[in-house]
Order: sequence, then structure tokens, then C-alpha cells
Amino acid sequence: MSRIAIVGAAGRMGRTLIQAVHETPGLHLTVAVERLGSSLVGSDAGELAGVGRLNVPVEDDLAAAVSRFECSRHDSKYEPDGTYTSGRATRNMDRFPVRRNGDTIVVNVATLIQSDTNKAQWDAAAVTL
Repeated sequence: MSRIAIVGAAGRMGRTLIQAVHETPGLHLTVAVERLGSSLVGSDAGELAGVGRLNVPVEDDLAAAVSRFECSRHDSKYEPDGTYTSGRATRNMDRFPVRRNGDTIVVNVATLIQSDTNKAQWDAAAVTL
């Protein structure tokens, strides 16, 4: 099971991503972040996205959310980009292929890239905002 964090969760794209994560076997939404002071902070991310209650509250403290990027199975911690930092895990977190198309960010949630099997693709699975 891959745990997913979405930043900008209350926006149109964020809600679409929440729906995609909810509908994709093997994915589990664990963090939903929105801008500081948003009126939607505290709302359930699943209810905002129209998929029902997921028990994932929208929060506005990205630093606190980032500090929870960890694998409970391996008791390992990661940087926000998925780079392994400590614990029993043996590799970085998996990434989805992502690309920029003009002003749009396109994420392929049907494919996961592992850094230990395809380092070049893993490194490329990032965009600058």
C-alpha cells in the first residue's frame, strides 16, 4: 500500500487527485494540505472530493505534514521528495510519473517508479512549481 500526500487538496486539481487515489487499488491518502488560513482546513478530504469520508482532515501546516513522511512498516523517514533518510527501509519512496503540460501538471497514478530499478525515471519524476 502506497501512502499519498496531496498539497493543494481543496482545489480543483487536488480534489481530482483525491478521487484518483481513492479509486486506485494500492493507494491510500494519508495527508491533505491546503493554504494557510483556508476555510476548508479541518474538512474531510474525501468529502471535499465527493468520494465520502476518508478520515483525512485537510490541514494547513505543510512542515508538520512533511515531518510525517514515514513508513510505519519499516520505521523509516523520508525527505519531502521521497529520498530515504533513516530507518530500516532499503530505498527511496516510489514516485508517480509527472510532467508539466503548459500550466497543467499531469500525474500518471497508474504507474509507480522505483529509484532502485529506474533511477533516471525516478529523478525525472518531478516538476518545478
